[in-house]
Amino acid sequence: FRNDPTNGTIYARRELDRERRSRYTLAVVATDHGTRRRRSSSAVVTVRVLNVNDNGPHCSQTTFHLLVSEHMAPNNVAVNLNCSDADGDALTYAVARASRPGVFGVDATGNVVLESGDLDQRDDDVYSLDVRVSDRHGGVPV
Repeated sequence: FRNDPTNGTIYARRELDRERRSRYTLAVVATDHGTRRRRSSSAVVTVRVLNVNDNGPHCSQTTFHLLVSEHMAPNNVAVNLNCSDADGDALTYAVARASRPGVFGVDATGNVVLESGDLDQRDDDVYSLDVRVSDRHGGVPV
């Protein structure tokens, strides 16, 4: 930080990032220009860095290849997408595309779940599912 010596305005010398540091404490001293006796006063200034959405959702993997039993019961979890957001934003999950809609879905916590008990290797032995993970400002396809 630096300050303007004539009016005391405090400026950041570089861009601040809340994910790196959320608070700064500065000691400020103001001194007058008295001719006979200079006087000064001090104050502590706390700078809180507010969050902006400068990070999108991040998932530990973007592609999963799974083997599941055709006897898997409905509502069982096939995999957790393991996504997070460095800004701390809540994430939402939605199926963007499915090779067979209604068989697999994604819940509010990022679990890919079997929605129907209709897995039969004779009908389909490969299912694909594209999931969109979004924070409050947009999304990233997984």
